[in-house]
Amino acid sequence: METKRHVPEPWGHRSIMDPSSDTSLGACCKAEFMEKVRQSNEACQRGDFQEAVRLYGEALQADPQNCILYSNRSGAFLKLGQHQAALEDAEKACGLNPKWPKVSPP
Repeated sequence: METKRHVPEPWGHRSIMDPSSDTSLGACCKAEFMEKVRQSNEACQRGDFQEAVRLYGEALQADPQNCILYSNRSGAFLKLGQHQAALEDAEKACGLNPKWPKVSPP
């Protein structure tokens, strides 16, 4: 059985799993990706949303289909008052995974 690493998400989000099934990423790139995710989450937790946006963007370069990263970056944009950017990222997250629980209203 394969063990996957989890990185805690701010704002009660699901964890992002290590993209170990993506054969296009080498071990070094996977480690760098997970480090960017960890750093971006820490930036959010300390209220440094500008840094979080930057780091989520870097992580998205490695995994551009990750709806959770778009959702988290949307939250950081919202905290910065950048409503249009927040909406665009939220819509991208919804488009990538329409069945994700955060997409459907309660």
